[in-house]
Amino acid sequence: MAEALRVNGLHAGYGEAVVLQAIDFSLAAGQTLALLGRNGTGKTTLIDTLMGVTTQHQGEIWLGDQALHRMAAPARALAGMGWVPQERNIFRSLTVDENLSAVHHQPEGRAARWTPQRVYELFPRLAERRDNLGHQLSGGEQQMLAVGRALVLNPHWLLLDEPLEGLAPIIVEELLRAIARLTREEGLGAIIVEQHPQAILAISDRVLVLEGGRVVHDGEAAPLRADAAPLARWLGVGPKD
Repeated sequence: MAEALRVNGLHAGYGEAVVLQAIDFSLAAGQTLALLGRNGTGKTTLIDTLMGVTTQHQGEIWLGDQALHRMAAPARALAGMGWVPQERNIFRSLTVDENLSAVHHQPEGRAARWTPQRVYELFPRLAERRDNLGHQLSGGEQQMLAVGRALVLNPHWLLLDEPLEGLAPIIVEELLRAIARLTREEGLGAIIVEQHPQAILAISDRVLVLEGGRVVHDGEAAPLRADAAPLARWLGVGPKD
């Protein structure tokens, strides 16, 4: 079961450059957040800051009673933050099976629900290609493997940075079904960055919109599913984009 995630007064960026300013939000255990905004508004920076790979200038990040802002990036992963960056970061020279086995983690004090075998059940395509090297996989298969690598760390939360980018529609549908299963049936929380909001609003509980490194909207996803016009104002896109 996921733990609650809370961010208070977060200021962060790269070196002395501050990208995020006064970020505050909280998510209940198991909620899914759509993290939206135009290009360059700080979405990836927020994901990276949650994982501890930027410069944090002020603020706090709490996972349950764990102070993530005091932890290095590897410790945050072991504490329960599963990261799927835009670059996917799979081991291209290892097989699918080796990719999953190399990072499989038995968390201390809680059950290890996710094993390589369970990842294969979630993504049968990977089971069929378990002996293929990472560079031999299609883009969609690499994305599935990146999600699988995050899962075998047995996280509380998945941080997904544009997981649908550049993928064929059939693969997009498969990934969305898998993410919905992980959040609705398996109890994982998720924060999803996506350039095409309508793709993820259907599986999201909350929406956070960034503009200029600040939060300009924090609310429930349901009203935006019913009326996407506000997204056009915030993101500069049409309701169907």
